[in-house]
Amino acid sequence: SEVAVISLAGIANAQSIRVAGDAMNMAVQRYMRDVFRMELGENTTENVKKILGSAMPQPNAPSLEVSGKDLVQGTPKVVTVSEGHIREALREPIQAILETLLRALEKTPPEMAADIYRNGMLMAGGGSLLKGLDQFIARETRLKVFVDKDPLTTVLRGTAKAMLDRRAYQSVFIN
Repeated sequence: SEVAVISLAGIANAQSIRVAGDAMNMAVQRYMRDVFRMELGENTTENVKKILGSAMPQPNAPSLEVSGKDLVQGTPKVVTVSEGHIREALREPIQAILETLLRALEKTPPEMAADIYRNGMLMAGGGSLLKGLDQFIARETRLKVFVDKDPLTTVLRGTAKAMLDRRAYQSVFIN
């Protein structure tokens, strides 16, 4: 996950952490192993995260029957998993992302911090699709948080814009 403070078409401050979708999947697999003594495949784990994954409690969240391998008997096993289970599984990676964001905000110059306070921050990428992550970050930082209208293509659209107007965005290019 990347956190960047961008000003005047340049990166003023950036923080990075090796926690994103795969780390969240591993956290779900670890939780299922520890709590339910069950091993999940990669595709099942991804689906469980997409359907039940959240950073904040979700109203009317469904439960899901999840099938995997019983680690004690080695046989197929099915358990019912709630959104609360998966939120608990994702607590550690979500907290790591928040801490990275807070570090970036700490290192942001005061005049830019005032802009962030006034205008808020934009989330993009696959991680921003996690239900309630924007609300969680807003609650923890007391800042406005927006999710891009199409978060999976935000970086692509920004890169295309920069490529089409290289002079205006020259300061963001690296040789």
